Amino acid sequence: MSDGSTASAAPTADRGFTRLEFQLNDYPGPTRTALFGIQHVLVMFTAMVGGPLIVSRLLNLPPETRIEMVTGTMIGCGLATMVSALGVGFIGPRLPIVMGVFYIFIGPMVAIAKEVSLAAAATALVIGGLVQFAWSPLVGRLQRFFPAIVTGTTIVLIGTGLMKIGINVATGFNTPAFGKPVTLGLAALMIVLVIVISSYAKGFIRTLSLFVTMVIGYLISAGLGLLNFGSVADAQWLKVPTLMPYGGFEWPGLVGVIAVIVVAIGTYFSHRFVAARASHQERRT
Repeated sequence: MSDGSTASAAPTADRGFTRLEFQLNDYPGPTRTALFGIQHVLVMFTAMVGGPLIVSRLLNLPPETRIEMVTGTMIGCGLATMVSALGVGFIGPRLPIVMGVFYIFIGPMVAIAKEVSLAAAATALVIGGLVQFAWSPLVGRLQRFFPAIVTGTTIVLIGTGLMKIGINVATGFNTPAFGKPVTLGLAALMIVLVIVISSYAKGFIRTLSLFVTMVIGYLISAGLGLLNFGSVADAQWLKVPTLMPYGGFEWPGLVGVIAVIVVAIGTYFSHRFVAARASHQERRT
């Protein structure tokens, strides 16, 4: 299993909700493995830094605070990934799972920051995380009180609330390119490319749909002169965030705390439901 022939000869499995191009022990070969790795890093990194960049843009934060948020997020995700993969006592599934950023917290965080302060929004997230951690051992017993209709409706409502944020980012809100035809056209093209490639491409190309779409998007953006790496060149290579970069802790108000806790609960149960459904499908096949 040291070349790509093993992967090409493997049958494509149909698990009811997705089709597997590679089986568990298949080795795609060095070229495909490298491309898969690059795609994973690009998607992981984009999703990781996208959250703090969106929040900082919506709140129009100064560059220093944006750097603090990005570096803090990357360090936090790295530490969480190590804890998840290696385990600390009873914490962590001990699986190679990259821990990222929950975008569904963007709405409550931005609302609390605008109403009170960014420190209050960060405090609300800390409180929500502590509550979620404290009651996580009881999730298995309480899950029967949160059927699919409850968790599904919660996630749909949260996703609907985030549509405005996604539209603002896609249209270049708070940037010189906001609402311009080239910005809207590029955003529409990326959506169409992802759908077309993932739906109609075959085999290897389909598994690299996100990577291919990103490359095409960057090439088109570079050709149109839309890329500006000046801020990247001026950024520090290493920036360790301060212990309390947002001015310490501040009470976010009871409504803010409740909103964050509700989002945390909905997210937790939705993930449990998806995992249980995947396990059920796996047993059926």
